[in-house]
Amino acid sequence: MFRYNYITLEGENGLRSYQYHGSDNSILMKYVISPFTQWQVNTIVPELLAPNVITLVGLIITLIPHFMVSIICNFQLFGEVPSWLCFMISASTLLYLNLDNIDGKQARKTRSSSPLGLLFDHGCDAIVTTILALNTCIIMQIGNGIQSVIAFLMGAIPFFTATWEEYYMNGLNLPIIHGASEGIVAISIIYGITGVLGNLN
Repeated sequence: MFRYNYITLEGENGLRSYQYHGSDNSILMKYVISPFTQWQVNTIVPELLAPNVITLVGLIITLIPHFMVSIICNFQLFGEVPSWLCFMISASTLLYLNLDNIDGKQARKTRSSSPLGLLFDHGCDAIVTTILALNTCIIMQIGNGIQSVIAFLMGAIPFFTATWEEYYMNGLNLPIIHGASEGIVAISIIYGITGVLGNLN
């Protein structure tokens, strides 16, 4: 009754034959995040834990404080955000970054990498990009206006163009400084500073 094929047969064949190619030239990723997450995969993460579960947990960890701040601010992009919630959003954002880097390493470790897993990971990344833009608008008191649209586009456009580049150039090549590493760390620091100093008015 509700059956609909979202992916064409050509798309299915492309998905089956897809192999990820990319590089991350970020200094932060190369010398801090990647070694730390590799250590976690080698010593802490159990081999039975599916990579997609790690991805999903990261998404949920980001969604919980977002819904909390949205409820506190009556689903507006402004309002008084308690300090503890700023710290919680900061911590959940860093935890998401950590889990988002663990899932791929876990997939390679367990030999369970797949194009569908990458699609799921990038889908969760797209949702988190939107959540981070909304959280930033609320915490920085940007409000419901053109500034919030600009803040959203500042995250969405680079994400979209990087994905587009990956599709047409057959590789995702990230520069020395980019939003997926340095951007997330910077925004987490902003959330933490706001927790200390209070909301900008």
